[in-house]
Amino acid sequence: MKWSPTIGPDLYIWVGVSTATKPTAGILAGQRAFETDTQDEYKWWGNAWVKVSSKGASNVVIQDPTTGDVARVKENANTNSNELLVNLEGHECPENSTTAQLGADAVFTGSGWQDTLDYGVLSVNITTDQNSATDGLEIQWSDDGISVNDYDYFTILANQSKTFTFGPANRYYRIKYTNGSGGTTTTLSITSLVRRVYVKPSSHRINDSIVGEDDAELVKSVLTGLAPDGAFKNVQVTNAGNQKISIEEFDGAVSSTMDSFSDNIDGETGLLVAAGIYGRVSDTILAPISIDSSTHAINAITYEHHEIHGGSHYNYCDYLAATGSGTVIEFIFTTPNTTKWVHLTFDVFSATGATIQLYEGTSGITGGTPITPRNNNRNSSNTSDVTLLKDPSAITSDGARAAGFLAGAGRNSGFVARDKEYILAQNQTYMVRITSTAASNAISWCAEWYEHTDKN
Repeated sequence: MKWSPTIGPDLYIWVGVSTATKPTAGILAGQRAFETDTQDEYKWWGNAWVKVSSKGASNVVIQDPTTGDVARVKENANTNSNELLVNLEGHECPENSTTAQLGADAVFTGSGWQDTLDYGVLSVNITTDQNSATDGLEIQWSDDGISVNDYDYFTILANQSKTFTFGPANRYYRIKYTNGSGGTTTTLSITSLVRRVYVKPSSHRINDSIVGEDDAELVKSVLTGLAPDGAFKNVQVTNAGNQKISIEEFDGAVSSTMDSFSDNIDGETGLLVAAGIYGRVSDTILAPISIDSSTHAINAITYEHHEIHGGSHYNYCDYLAATGSGTVIEFIFTTPNTTKWVHLTFDVFSATGATIQLYEGTSGITGGTPITPRNNNRNSSNTSDVTLLKDPSAITSDGARAAGFLAGAGRNSGFVARDKEYILAQNQTYMVRITSTAASNAISWCAEWYEHTDKN
């Protein structure tokens, strides 16, 4: 059966059967065709017949009114249902892409501003075999396509392809790239793509080091943890912004038992920690501090005793067995001109009486017997920096009197002990003068000191 026209609301309705070929010559846009055997209705869209209804059911047709192009429907192979094909097309921006190579310090500036109004994401990929200038990659943003209002910038390292993704910060963008001063590029490639839908930002392997030039998204979140009572609770921070850490429970493998220790300190439950106390022997050696087995007191020695062990503690100790009244014993200390100061103590014993005087700034000294100070650590080869003389032949000036003492009187013996140390001034001369005040006297003395550089 051939197709034949009949007058209808669209000028003609062509009537025929599905097995006959529908006419195509001279058909006006909008004319319809009706298959009597299938009851399907078609409409002429200027270049093809399109089914618009099936057995009286109306179909919706999407058509470009200018070109006559009709939206396509494709069968989904998984569901066997027809689906409307939708293409959200992105595209490369040639004005802001380049493979032209740059000399040292040369600059590429995109030839035009790209309008991002209809796009959701900008992706920029860059590969180069030369380092860029500092902040050499600029993504410039503009609200009018003329002036730069804002920009993102990155330093690009050689031979490390990088991809950056941005939500448009303004309507227009442009790429500017400045090569570094290391030399001419041979593999420079910059590709700019605009996309209508969100794409995953650039990714990094977990093992890769993170550097400041990596692309990143700012994420603000709240840490929440499951508490022993089954409730989720937010993790807190201190006033300084540090995460609060509180140890409230022991691991089952950790012993918390000590018979002589209470875990309740002033009403607060405390954490018992078994630890050892260590001290520094030298810049490279640490050693444990021990305690007394009977009292559990820390074993300690005085600092002066420590200086003996260190080989920096010295003495000048001697005696005169037979002296008469008015006999004078003098010895002169001269300290070094360094910050290694002398810490001095001394003892004087007199059988029947003596005066002891300490002078500072003694001058005009001639003669005398040089004395070598003895190291109190007889295993040490260290020597004192103090110059020591006994009984000089002449002194021009005693200097300023710093202290005076009396040991014994009449028939009684006496002992003077200066156990509180004098810290002698550096580059200074001191004199200790002992004068017998009785006949048939015996006098002994012991000056001890250590030499130490102050820690402050």
